[in-house]
Amino acid sequence: MTQKGKYYVTSGCSFSNETNTWSVHLKKYIIENELGECYNFGSGGGGIDWTRRSIMQGVLDLLNTGVSNNDIKVIVSWPWRNEWEQPVCLSDEETKSFLENKEYQTKFGMANRVYGSNFDKIGFKKRSTFESEYLFKYLVSYDKETWWTRCGEYRYGGLIKGLCESREDKYYLGLQYMEYFESILSLQMFLETNSIDYTFFAVKNIQRVTTYKTWEECFKWDKSSEFVTSLDCSCKDCHSALNDGWKGQYKRLISPNLLNQKMVYEEYPFIKLIYDQIDWNKWWSYKSDVNDFGGTTECVSEQCDIFAYHHDMDGVLISHPNFHAWKDWFDNYLHLHLKNKGMIT
Repeated sequence: MTQKGKYYVTSGCSFSNETNTWSVHLKKYIIENELGECYNFGSGGGGIDWTRRSIMQGVLDLLNTGVSNNDIKVIVSWPWRNEWEQPVCLSDEETKSFLENKEYQTKFGMANRVYGSNFDKIGFKKRSTFESEYLFKYLVSYDKETWWTRCGEYRYGGLIKGLCESREDKYYLGLQYMEYFESILSLQMFLETNSIDYTFFAVKNIQRVTTYKTWEECFKWDKSSEFVTSLDCSCKDCHSALNDGWKGQYKRLISPNLLNQKMVYEEYPFIKLIYDQIDWNKWWSYKSDVNDFGGTTECVSEQCDIFAYHHDMDGVLISHPNFHAWKDWFDNYLHLHLKNKGMIT
């Protein structure tokens, strides 16, 4: 069966944007092998709202132009945070001012962004109601028609603070998990309703309850791996690391042991209804001695050399993977997964 003429729609957060992540290597592979076209909506700072809606928009745009649902392939990297997004009501004049002032715009792949610090220069005035430093920091759009502002991780901040933030059992995390899984299920149902072939994976293990102290702070150096002091590479990432004073590091990390952490539905039983409806067979996940449903972060840190360039050997070790680490992960994990699923050759 030929894969010619397929349309690949991808999305996620900064771990998927079109700068140096797996999406770049996927697009390069698709173009070089003449498999079709790639539409990547990966957006730095994006959460589940952006991921779900951008995929829906990308798929519907293709269907509305006459592309067969059999020719559309969806690949989603679910972010590790919720990041609530709200539409911003703009007049035609305000929208026009965005599009005319290219100086204040950025675009990576299909993701458009206008920076809030310049709103006063391009015709959009902030209201006194919205003086938060975070709100309107920038606007994002996947179609240049509807623009969204990112409002942080707590959709119901006031309600959560008033009812449950003080609880010792961190009940508010359960509400975040519930919203997270409902977004996954919503997109799954959209894709299945439209008979779209898809696969999902996540930035981290999303089936186990984790916190900053049980995840981010728990990555350690794998001191059995080689300690390297030279990069021997002239790419942009390596060049920048050397200019920033990189001196050396171990090649690999050890990810946190999550096997003793509760499953999310064990800690928060009200999630079980949603959890059980998600088709986990459509997912790629990383399994190891310390992980049963790991994401890209756990896999890349343990299996790909020099996950990221570290200048502080004692600080928090987890960060964005570099170009080479993403290339290794695509070649050795994602490519094989997509091939086994019949999504690429």
